[in-house]
Amino acid sequence: MSDATERDLRTLLDTLLPGEGDWPPAGDVVSTAALPDAIHDLARQVAGLSKDARTDAIATFEAAQPEAFADLYFAVADAYYATTQAARVLKDRAAAGPPDTSGPPFDRTLLKGVVAGQRGKRRL
Repeated sequence: MSDATERDLRTLLDTLLPGEGDWPPAGDVVSTAALPDAIHDLARQVAGLSKDARTDAIATFEAAQPEAFADLYFAVADAYYATTQAARVLKDRAAAGPPDTSGPPFDRTLLKGVVAGQRGKRRL
């Protein structure tokens, strides 16, 4: 892949998922090798445009070809959330959140019968 193609893809990624706060921009963390070839066409179409013009061109593409856009966007999102950087942010946010209080706390005494009878033990 040429440097220009790589740059165009990273610019498109940053437009689709720009990052904010702890979230890194997609162009900084997503491997462009993991992206479908169809995204290269869109990256070429928006290359060299200002941020506003890029956003407008992407919105026009989405309106004209919603299924194709959804496929590309989901590919980018899947690649983004599979990165260690995004996973770290998700883990940190989950750990900082309140505990799940939607049900009763786990009662360990419920396991006594299972342990005593060794039910569920793997048998070879």
